Amino acid sequence: SRVESAFDKYLKFEENKEIKDNADSIKSSIIGLIDKAKKRMKTVKYLASAMFYGGLIYVGYKQFPAFFEKSAVNLFYFLCHTISKHC
Repeated sequence: SRVESAFDKYLKFEENKEIKDNADSIKSSIIGLIDKAKKRMKTVKYLASAMFYGGLIYVGYKQFPAFFEKSAVNLFYFLCHTISKHC
């Protein structure tokens, strides 16, 4: 990654062991923070998608309530039938 290559370039120029050890610990903590941020971004992306599709369903329900009520009942019966078949 870019972080590793940047720290590797820095470590080539430094001779002091204490500085190298400190740079290694900083590098590992930065990589850990980046990994945590990636996980949080995936969660935010999932929640944003869920909100978007939930809003889309809500707008559809408000515009066409009869269609959505009929579809919801059909979906409920389908799920009940499918679950009872497999249990």
